[in-house]
Amino acid sequence: MKNTVILYRPYPEIEASVESLSPRDLFLVGRLNASLIVKNILGALGIYDHSSALIENNHCVNYYWNDGKPFLNDVVYYYNVAQELWMDQGGLGYDYLEDCWNILEECDWIENEAKWTEEHGNIHQLLLLSRHHQWYQRKFRNIRDRTLKDPNPFTASGKPRKVKQNKIRSITYEQQA
Repeated sequence: MKNTVILYRPYPEIEASVESLSPRDLFLVGRLNASLIVKNILGALGIYDHSSALIENNHCVNYYWNDGKPFLNDVVYYYNVAQELWMDQGGLGYDYLEDCWNILEECDWIENEAKWTEEHGNIHQLLLLSRHHQWYQRKFRNIRDRTLKDPNPFTASGKPRKVKQNKIRSITYEQQA
């Protein structure tokens, strides 16, 4: 249960990260997971009537919770970029997060932003490659034949892992039937 909800951020920029997602991951990760994270954070803050159980049970949600000083701007922005792309591709629109911008404006203490680096993104690129190699090998050409021994995106303490490019070892992928 520790990593069932995750936002893949293969790049420091949210737009580039969301735009790199496959259509399947755009729906599942970009929209569903981002909305779950937002709902859990708003529930924990008492702003939204939703359980906040994932904050304790999921490293990614806990990371964006940030000990009660949430990186909510990042998650709402991630969701909205994903939502726009989803609708541009013919998907149905669900605008329930529209009111989150009003909440963010009213609660100026929620203005924290995550400090995401390329080293954080490296592990997310590898995770996406392992999810759907055929799709992501075109996006991440410089590491399409590489992996990590431990692909967990979080440390034991729940912080996002950083992986330098020179720590990624080469492997051979099996051909998909």
